Amino acid sequence: MTSPLFSVLLPTYNRSEFLPLAIQSILDQTLGDFELIISDGGSSDDTQKVVKNFNDRRIRYLHSSTRLGMNENYERVLRAANGEFLVFFSDDDALVPHMLEKVNSVISETESKMVVFPFAKYFHEDSIDGKSRKNTLEFSDFTSKVWSVNSSVDIGRMSVIYGLADKEVQTDSISPLIGNVVFHRSIIENLSSRVAMFFATVPVDIYVITLFLCSINEYSVLDEPLLVWSNWTKNSSVAIKKDLKAHYKKLLGGKELDQVPLKFHTPRNCAANALLLGLSDAGRSEILDPNWAIYSFEMLRDLIFLKGEGVEISSEDLDQANQYFLAFFSNKKRGFSRKIQLRYASFKATIKRSSIRKLVSKQSNGNIGKVIISGNTAGFSNFLEAGKYLDEIIYK
Repeated sequence: MTSPLFSVLLPTYNRSEFLPLAIQSILDQTLGDFELIISDGGSSDDTQKVVKNFNDRRIRYLHSSTRLGMNENYERVLRAANGEFLVFFSDDDALVPHMLEKVNSVISETESKMVVFPFAKYFHEDSIDGKSRKNTLEFSDFTSKVWSVNSSVDIGRMSVIYGLADKEVQTDSISPLIGNVVFHRSIIENLSSRVAMFFATVPVDIYVITLFLCSINEYSVLDEPLLVWSNWTKNSSVAIKKDLKAHYKKLLGGKELDQVPLKFHTPRNCAANALLLGLSDAGRSEILDPNWAIYSFEMLRDLIFLKGEGVEISSEDLDQANQYFLAFFSNKKRGFSRKIQLRYASFKATIKRSSIRKLVSKQSNGNIGKVIISGNTAGFSNFLEAGKYLDEIIYK
């Protein structure tokens, strides 16, 4: 049997409401040389029935009679892939119809082992912050251009985002995440000798992408939104969890963070830990020398912000972060330049336990450079239809 060009990997659990739309967006691809592997992590709803309603030989359904954890489900579907190129896909998202065809064109032209593209957001309901309305599609302006990004430079960019460095790294990268990356199977094969599990920690995106970047010199970016990502309250990436510690400890299977000095389970601290673990597991730790002084500030600021948002932050975690930050701040030789000393001086006054308050940063309204389309006006009512509408925009 000839292996397909693409393997679309779809781990799912109890999403029978949206799963038919997600599957249909794959079957609607203009390039048909693919397999769709659906790994059901022990669903108790109508998932199995939904899949069986699709009579297409390109669909492979992996069922589990027991509940699989997210990492187990992702690992299983990855190991089952036969395609030359692989892409992960969520059970509440949609690919635009020309996605595989467009990516294949980039691969043919550049011989890239990895292609990254931006994504659009579809809002199933009004957003939590009230800025986005139900049944709207939002995406950034795009150019349709293709360019290359150096992997080491992009790791530098990630280190800034996750609080491990202060110097901005100039890159035209679009943040690679699991769902907006197409990668050659050789990346997995080359890493398998070093990595027992590709989903060993959370956030899985950060760990896996770090592994990928460590195994290739560069990747290609196609500046077109080829994925419609669902934004709704049941998407774990959307809502701020009140008890983040319990949420992340559950995802980590009770494991403690072992790469960072502060051990509290906040999104960015877990991301910093995942980045460093990925570098270590790939044998490329020399790429990044963490600036722990910068880290001390960023983590403390995160805790104060989250506390102001109503997240349960323990006094022990806050005290630990405060003391760690002050130890660096009071010693000019330990990572803070004079410029940074001045930058953080005003912050120091806000961290007394008796006067902890939410930090409010001055930001734009977030809509600069964005296209916002109402489905009520454009004629779409779900994320599958929004993906087809977006496809028409790209091809205009």
